[in-house]
Amino acid sequence: MNYNSAMKTADKPKWYQVVNEEHKWMINMGVWEAVPRSNVPKDSKVISTTWVMKKNTNGNFRARVNARGFMQVAGEHYMVDSISSPVTNKATIRLVLVLLIIFRCTNELVDMKGSSHCGNFQEEKLIYMKVPKGFEKHYLGDVFLLLLRIICGLKQAVRAFGGN
Repeated sequence: MNYNSAMKTADKPKWYQVVNEEHKWMINMGVWEAVPRSNVPKDSKVISTTWVMKKNTNGNFRARVNARGFMQVAGEHYMVDSISSPVTNKATIRLVLVLLIIFRCTNELVDMKGSSHCGNFQEEKLIYMKVPKGFEKHYLGDVFLLLLRIICGLKQAVRAFGGN
């Protein structure tokens, strides 16, 4: 569900609450800083954002703002060697499960809130982002957000989380 459709539902107050929690969390993590539009270089490509919003079966509401990484320009926003897309295959997953059984290990699934915000940019590329919908009330004037940390959707996100 996206931001606009979520705000048209009967659960609008709860969606506002989780959107505000996401903003507060990002501010506490130092994900970005507001920059006046006049301070952004004229030739900079400013990327936009989208929301992923979900109401879980247990009644919890989740909202995450994502950068639209497809708008990033190689050389301007990232170096080609700073992106990766690690994958696994079924055989590897089955092997791990068999080893867990053989050695009588226990396993747990963990949902790491903000795992994609753990990384810092490795190169000196500046990425400016439009203020996400729902965050406008926190930013007066004509501003963009200068990303200081990696967020979901950026091409660098997977590699930054993996620590490579």
